[in-house]
Amino acid sequence: MNSDKFEKGFFEGKKLGYTEGFAEGFEAGYERGLAEGKVLGFNDGSLSILTMEEHKLWHEFLNFMKKYGNEITINGPKSLEVKMLLKKLGITLKE
Repeated sequence: MNSDKFEKGFFEGKKLGYTEGFAEGFEAGYERGLAEGKVLGFNDGSLSILTMEEHKLWHEFLNFMKKYGNEITINGPKSLEVKMLLKKLGITLKE
């Protein structure tokens, strides 16, 4: 997902006026993000609860799952973030 488009919509809307502009900018950015997310294979539910950074981490995790199967070891510089994201999504991890 292209977070630059989302952020641009958000800040452009905010410039138009706090209440009305904020809503317009957020909705426009969110709608573009939702469409791009669907192209990447995310469903509406996962898209609505995740931040842009979490989307990147979730995408990395899905790639690991495809590559290594259902049982994987999560390590490396982003391992803590990935584990926290999985817990947030309700996925139980063995420590």
